[in-house]
Amino acid sequence: MVSIFKVSSDVPRCPPLLEEIEHGRSTAENRTYAPKDIINYYCEEGYRTTSQSWRACALKIIRHTYSAVWLGVTPRCEEITCPSLRGYIENGAAFATSNMVGANATFRCDSGYELIGDSRLTCTRTGRWNGPIPVCDTGENHCPVLGIPLNGYKTGDRYNANDGVEFYCNAGYTLIGSQFRSCRPTGMWSGEPVKCIGKYVKRGFINENPVTDRAVRGALPTNDAPGGPILYLWWRRKIHRKLPTEPLKESEEQIRTNYIVA
Repeated sequence: MVSIFKVSSDVPRCPPLLEEIEHGRSTAENRTYAPKDIINYYCEEGYRTTSQSWRACALKIIRHTYSAVWLGVTPRCEEITCPSLRGYIENGAAFATSNMVGANATFRCDSGYELIGDSRLTCTRTGRWNGPIPVCDTGENHCPVLGIPLNGYKTGDRYNANDGVEFYCNAGYTLIGSQFRSCRPTGMWSGEPVKCIGKYVKRGFINENPVTDRAVRGALPTNDAPGGPILYLWWRRKIHRKLPTEPLKESEEQIRTNYIVA
C-alpha cells in the first residue's frame, strides 16, 4: 500500500525555480512550492525539450527527516532537425538545403537507374522526413532494390532469387522489422521493412519504446519496499505502484532515498 503524506503548514516547501531556458519558457513563479506542485516547460516553434517537460516538488525522506526537493532536471530546448540523408542513396545522391524543419531534399539517380519513390521530401516538425527514402533501381533485378535504413546500414547488394540482405542499426538505435530478408522466386522479399529507431522526444517526454509509443509522466524510486525495488509512477497527481521495467536514470543517492508526492 502506498502511503500519502498529508500536506500541512509545517511541511517543507521547495524553493523558487527560476532557471531560464533558451528558446523556451516555463510556468515558474517567484515563490515557494508545496509537495505535488508542478512546473511545466514549453519550447518555441521548431524546438523541443531534451528531457521530460516538467518538474515536480516532492518530499525527500532520510532517516525520518523530511525535506522538499525538485525531481528531475530543467530541460533544454533543442532545435528540431531531421536525419542527414548523406550516404543513404545507393547509385544516386540526395541534395538537401538543410536538415531543419521545413527544409526540402531532392533525389537523383545515376545514369541507367530509375528513381523509385518520391523525388522530393520535406523535414517535418516531428524531426522526420515526410516519406520513405527513395531507391535507385535498374529494373533488371529479380527483387526490387532495398534501401538503407536511416541511422543504419545493410550488407548485401545482390537482388536475384535466393539472395539475402542483412540490416544493422547504428549504436543507440533499435532495429524494428526483419534483420534478414531474402529474395523469393516470386520476386518479393521475405520479412518486414526495417527501421532504426532511437531515443526521441514526443510531447516533452523521452520515449525509449518505439513499439508501444508510451511515455510516463515521472518516476519515484525506492529500494525499501517489500519484494525489492519498485517505481512509483506519478500521473496527474495520482500515485500508481508498478514493477519497474526500464527505470529512469537517477543518482545513487536518489535511488537509495524514498520520495513521496503528497
